[in-house]
Amino acid sequence: MRFTNGAAKSTQNKGCGRIRAMPTALKRGHCYRGITLYLTFILLVSVCGFPIMPVSALQPTTISISVSASSLDLGGTVIVSGVIAPQVPGAQVSLNYTRPDGTRFTRSLTTSLLSTFADAYAPDMAGNWTVQASWSGNDQYARATSPIASFTTVRLPPGTSNITCATDFSSVILGQSINVSGRLVPARQASITLELSTGASWSQLANVTSTPDGAYQYLWTPKSTGSYLLRARWPGDSSHAGATSSQVSVVVHSLHVPDFSVSANPLSRKIGPGETTTFTITIASLYGFNSSVTLAVSGLPTNAGGLFNPPSVSGNGTSILTVSTTNSTPQGTSIVTISGTVGEQVRSVTASLEVTAKESTPSSTVPFIGVPETLLAILLGLFVVARMRRRTKADGRS
Repeated sequence: MRFTNGAAKSTQNKGCGRIRAMPTALKRGHCYRGITLYLTFILLVSVCGFPIMPVSALQPTTISISVSASSLDLGGTVIVSGVIAPQVPGAQVSLNYTRPDGTRFTRSLTTSLLSTFADAYAPDMAGNWTVQASWSGNDQYARATSPIASFTTVRLPPGTSNITCATDFSSVILGQSINVSGRLVPARQASITLELSTGASWSQLANVTSTPDGAYQYLWTPKSTGSYLLRARWPGDSSHAGATSSQVSVVVHSLHVPDFSVSANPLSRKIGPGETTTFTITIASLYGFNSSVTLAVSGLPTNAGGLFNPPSVSGNGTSILTVSTTNSTPQGTSIVTISGTVGEQVRSVTASLEVTAKESTPSSTVPFIGVPETLLAILLGLFVVARMRRRTKADGRS
């Protein structure tokens, strides 16, 4: 409160934020316009539904994880594997290991054409280990994290030894090199023999010498396609018995092996009896594949049918799968398999279809009027604002 020429003039806040300033602020036209616009927006939301603007969502994914053994000797190899669903070939997967002493490290790898991954690792410490897989997603699929898997490593008995053998790739194209590595326990510098098999017999691939900490590695470039088995062998010494590693499988493909993948968008749908829904099926060409892929669907519920348009796709392309139900289609969730076939090559993807009862949303109305309560409240609010504006204008003229 301040005094000028003996008259008291009250200084009011020009905004509508404070409750004590509300009577004065409501007399201002911009406040009326703000309230009117707000109530109009609420009216549009009530009539048109919320949200007004479409919101695009990434498709959810899952990633699994498993270990080849729950317990192994120190220096042995554990295989950590899993798969991303739906199939995401070429995805970057992070394996987060935790040692028995609590220290952590990450190993990265890429999913195969079937969206699988596998990591061969030789633990360097005795005790309880944990590992968890994750991937960061992309512009179509959401990120996912696996459950935690665990395993235990135990020290070797006195006088024994252990040797591991692992490769950085389990599948390569002819001409690519493969890094073969492992570790000898107890650690020492020693001569190690790498052996190769394409059938029942083994032959020597190379002789390598381990470093003082027992580690070794060898760069191998396959000269022909096929399936190979690799292993490492140490003959032992005067104080330790020899050891032979577990076998490692490697597949070598020709330079160009045409292939294709099948994906579906979305991966789940809800539908009522007597209704229809659609899935977009995408065929992705790999390594120059350009043959015609014939599409088929199986696993649909009783009294439901599926129709592809077009029924086949050549090279890269899409087809729309329309699924129709009848009033007699039973409720429940079905796992639908969409497959593409070219000769003996079959690639597929699964999606879920949930048949639900037709929803009837009850409308809350005012008795004897038949108008939804929310809509009636908004209309009354607009009416009150209009009356207040007319009264304010009348007071200003008087």
